[in-house]
Amino acid sequence: MPAVRATMERFTLLTPGSRVEEKVSSIAWHYRQVGREFGRLQARELRIALSRELRDVPIDIIEGKRVLEVRPRGASKAAVVQRLLSHEPPPSVILALGDDRTDEEMFTALPPTGISVHVGAAVSLAMHRLRDPAATRAFLSALIV
Repeated sequence: MPAVRATMERFTLLTPGSRVEEKVSSIAWHYRQVGREFGRLQARELRIALSRELRDVPIDIIEGKRVLEVRPRGASKAAVVQRLLSHEPPPSVILALGDDRTDEEMFTALPPTGISVHVGAAVSLAMHRLRDPAATRAFLSALIV
């Protein structure tokens, strides 16, 4: 992942408003604060650069809502759901919330007892929907009161 981070940092310097986020098992390049067209062009160029530099490395390059994420092949939110379900006893319910393409994988991996919630107006496989992050915070606050 150091090579991924270095390439993303290079693009961040060339793309004011973008930023790199290092997660537990992936690295993401966010361009939400970049002009729409310039951000798209830079994301396309970054994807090409990463594909060339890492062609022999087992990674996935995932495009989301104004984000490009690189993760080891097989690492996904769906894999986390499967790992949770393999515990004995498995959880009686899993609540999954998300607003992006990678969350759709998670929603499809949920068992019938799972509760999927999409945040935002985009098309989703989730069973339920919340309008925005503020509504999500209110929902989660109501759960723990």
